[in-house]
Amino acid sequence: MKIVKAGLEGLKASDLVGKSAHVEGEMTGNPNFATPTPSLVDVAAARAALVAAITAAQSGAHAAIATKNEAAKTLATMLVKLARYVNSVAGGDVDKAVSSGFDLAKVPDPIDKLEAPSKLEGSTGS
Repeated sequence: MKIVKAGLEGLKASDLVGKSAHVEGEMTGNPNFATPTPSLVDVAAARAALVAAITAAQSGAHAAIATKNEAAKTLATMLVKLARYVNSVAGGDVDKAVSSGFDLAKVPDPIDKLEAPSKLEGSTGS
């Protein structure tokens, strides 16, 4: 089954803002996802809070950086929940899933057949 992934691993806070804006843009008015959970309004509010926190953290103050990190964590959690919602609504339909703005997750390739070991030698220990 094809599913989407949040794709947030290794993203900086500013990249997280861009990812969120892209997903919000793709899902706004999208008939495939009429009632997203969490709501796009909540995701937009979390993104706005992160943008404000990034600006405040440029001063280098430890408290502002901690606030930025917490805002980034909140937005990332919301995007993961939104990706799960997309997967549940899309039900494996690739076109629906991709219309959300999230990327498709790679499907693992199964190992077809393992070859039998050759030149196997055994010995007894002392």
